[in-house]
Amino acid sequence: GCLNARRAVAFAERETHEFTECNFSPPRIEGGKILFFAHDDEAKEISLCSDFNNWKPEEIRFEKQSDGFWRAEIEILPSGKYHYKFVADNERWTEDASNGLKSADGYGGFNSILYIG
Repeated sequence: GCLNARRAVAFAERETHEFTECNFSPPRIEGGKILFFAHDDEAKEISLCSDFNNWKPEEIRFEKQSDGFWRAEIEILPSGKYHYKFVADNERWTEDASNGLKSADGYGGFNSILYIG
């Protein structure tokens, strides 16, 4: 395919989010919970799927915040290494763009990695 420069610029001009440390960062522990953040303007819903929830998209849903970002929180997990992905609209599986820790998912993409110490 070809890049449609006019459409790409128009899309970028509509981007109004402020990327701050609070709303676009790798998962972190805050207030006794693990917080996850996602950014996807096209999504109508986003789920968190992981080996800690048997990769079930219906179990952990993100909530859309007033700033346009999505947020999910879970209870603190036992120590270990966990793989996870975000699922937009129950069909688009993507790694966490804010988390640089990745591993191959076996399907040509990547899982994001979460370490709990």
